[in-house]
Amino acid sequence: MTDVKLRILFVDDEPYVLVAIERQLRRERARWEMVFVLGGQRGLEEIRNGCFDVVVSDFRMPIVDGVALLNAIADHCPATASIMLSGDAEAQAIARTVPSLQELLAKPCDAATLRGAIERGISAVRDRVSACARS
Repeated sequence: MTDVKLRILFVDDEPYVLVAIERQLRRERARWEMVFVLGGQRGLEEIRNGCFDVVVSDFRMPIVDGVALLNAIADHCPATASIMLSGDAEAQAIARTVPSLQELLAKPCDAATLRGAIERGISAVRDRVSACARS
C-alpha cells in the first residue's frame, strides 16, 4: 500500500453544498487529498494544474456545467473517475452524453452513498492503471 493520498476534486456552484460534502467526508482527510472548488470554471483550472483520481461534479452550473467539465476532464485526464451529482430529473438523459461518467447520484446525497461512489471510482482507476501496466 502506498502513502500517497488519492486526489479528489469536488465542484459545485453552491458554497453550502461544498461545505456540507466537506463535513460529510471529514474523516477521509487522512487518506484523500480533497479539493473543493466553486463552479465549473474553477474546476477546469484545477485540472489544468494536475489530474485527480476522482472528480465529483454538480450537473447544473452556470458558464461551465457538469457535462462540459467532465468531458474536458476525460480529454485531459482519461484515467480520472467521474461522478455527477444532480437534483435534476433530466440529468439522467443528459448524463448519457458523458462517455466517461461512472456514476450519477441524486442530490442531496448522504455520506455513505457518496463515499461508496468514490470508493468505486478509486477502484476503477486502479483497475485501469493495472490494465495499462500489463499491456
